[in-house]
Amino acid sequence: MEEQIFNELVREFEVCLSCYRKMVDNITKLSGLQIATLMPYRDGIAWILETLGGYEGPLYELAELDQRLKENSKYVLDSAGWSWAEDYRDSENIPRSHWWWYLEELESA
Repeated sequence: MEEQIFNELVREFEVCLSCYRKMVDNITKLSGLQIATLMPYRDGIAWILETLGGYEGPLYELAELDQRLKENSKYVLDSAGWSWAEDYRDSENIPRSHWWWYLEELESA
């Protein structure tokens, strides 16, 4: 991968992570619509990490934020009217590896 492309992807990762962090930090203050915008940021992070391959950026922070999202899954499900997410992930064939689209399964486990 070209260095310029790599650097641009790292910058995009940092932007997505920053937005994801702000949303997770304030998750219990977000409206359902705001919560819905969280998913594409997490998708962006996943896509960038997959594209970059062995990028070892602040993955510890991402793991911590993911854990906090999981811990607040009930709030997310209750606030966001989750049926839209189920419809979207089914229509777009979102893989189960993108667990943030399957929060209701975490709650039922």
